[in-house]
Amino acid sequence: MTHKKRILLVNPRCPADFLNTSVINEAMGKSGFFPSLSLLTVAALVPDDAFTVEVFDEVLGVPLERAGIEADIYALTCFNPNRERAHELCRWLKARGKFVVLGGPHCTHHWRDIAAAEPYDALFAGDAERTWPRFLGEWLAGRHERFYIEEEKLDLALTPVARWDLCPADRYVTAVIQTSRGCPFHCEFCDAVVLYGNKVRTKPAERVLEELERVYRAGFQSVLIGDDNFTAKRAYAKDVLRRIAAWRKDKDPLFVIGAQLSIDIARDDELLALMARAGLVFAYVGIESSSKDALREANKPQNLHVDIPAAVRKIHSYGITIMSGLIVGFDGDGPAIFGDHVDFCNELALPVCNTYLLTAPYGTPLRARLLAEGRLDADGDHSLGEMLRTNVIPKRLSPADMLDGFRWMTTQLFDYDAFGRRLARKFDGFRSRDVAMEGRTTWAVRARHYQLAWRILSFTLRHPDTARELKELLKRALPVMARHPRFINDIFQDLMIFIRFKSYYEQAGAVRPELLRAPRPETWMRERGHAAPAARDPVARAAGSPGR
Repeated sequence: MTHKKRILLVNPRCPADFLNTSVINEAMGKSGFFPSLSLLTVAALVPDDAFTVEVFDEVLGVPLERAGIEADIYALTCFNPNRERAHELCRWLKARGKFVVLGGPHCTHHWRDIAAAEPYDALFAGDAERTWPRFLGEWLAGRHERFYIEEEKLDLALTPVARWDLCPADRYVTAVIQTSRGCPFHCEFCDAVVLYGNKVRTKPAERVLEELERVYRAGFQSVLIGDDNFTAKRAYAKDVLRRIAAWRKDKDPLFVIGAQLSIDIARDDELLALMARAGLVFAYVGIESSSKDALREANKPQNLHVDIPAAVRKIHSYGITIMSGLIVGFDGDGPAIFGDHVDFCNELALPVCNTYLLTAPYGTPLRARLLAEGRLDADGDHSLGEMLRTNVIPKRLSPADMLDGFRWMTTQLFDYDAFGRRLARKFDGFRSRDVAMEGRTTWAVRARHYQLAWRILSFTLRHPDTARELKELLKRALPVMARHPRFINDIFQDLMIFIRFKSYYEQAGAVRPELLRAPRPETWMRERGHAAPAARDPVARAAGSPGR
């Protein structure tokens, strides 16, 4: 019998402050938020007659250096936030004489730069469904190549069901699946089209259901649909949702689903009703800006012709919670944008609304335009993903004013009283999710449903910092709970999300208590004077290795 070779697929950890979910993880009794779907999918492409495969996730707490795992091939996934750690592990492994493979979105964007700078044995860019099996065959034959670059956007019929049997479901908050790649929109700042193309490629619906079944059997209680826009192909999305609604009839009624969607779904009542029936209870929606000019500049027509506050209320009325974010740094953004965003968020009745500085990822139209205009700060490329850093040189604000205004805006949005008002407005228009449970809301089910609220409460009270936060939040939330006792679990989840993100922004220096009572930025920016920086020499500023 031929000895099988061992492959270790590695997910390097991200910096501690990158979208830190530790508060939520600990409250749920978990080590990580979600596993690496890409590695579990790559694992499914490994022929089991020649290899054994294991997935190692540093997010779960143990560094690879201390794991003591020996393998014939170490394959690392590399995306922007974990790129430094991935390169560090690559160098460490090569120093020990190991065979190292790199792949992932960062490699797709920057494989030429990585090729010149990092030690490795093979590098992958683009979809891996064809190149990874080809590499494994060539490696076994002793004649592998150094670069495996997939230029095509592949048919997802080639994508196997991920190896959920390799994933410790009890260690993660939620699972992730993918039904499509690609996005039909052309948002100027978004690199999803660069990675996955404008043509939306869908996975066979029956395979989506097969993967959902495996996720469920693995023990997960929730799943995120990781598509950039799940509803990009409406007919397909509706077909998948109908199948999920039928599938879940004999499943745990508390099994829930989340997805990324565009705000224009509010126009489609049939789609919203199907989401409710399928148990899709959480959606991240790209709202981006309170400014119509900014939306036009960003090429987001799907947001321009929608009454966004009314759309949010409509989606909430189907029992679907929305998370979203607002960006500053568009060309039309001046000193008034910060206060406008705060007013807009309060009107939207989103208890938690994330804030971001505009950035120009590699390959995007925004990056090309800013480079041509001399407004791309390549030094900022090295810190993309850091809260208070950007590679965009603003047009109507100085960099200092943009940062000060961003801090003021974020501080206002994480004010307890403002949160309480938004929370009340959200749940006063919320609808029961019983439609997804098909009448199965027995007292036993409700008791388990409230266990999450109790778990969150117990966790926060055991930790002094979160206990202080929770005390302030409960003052504002208890009247809402009294009016809407059926939504206690959902309300506690919003409290937990608030605590988690406020901590994240505080650690980054974006929430500052002294700014809470400060006047709106247009007042003090006008008094001290503000001037946009001069354009940079695009060649000089863009020199070096982008994104690394």
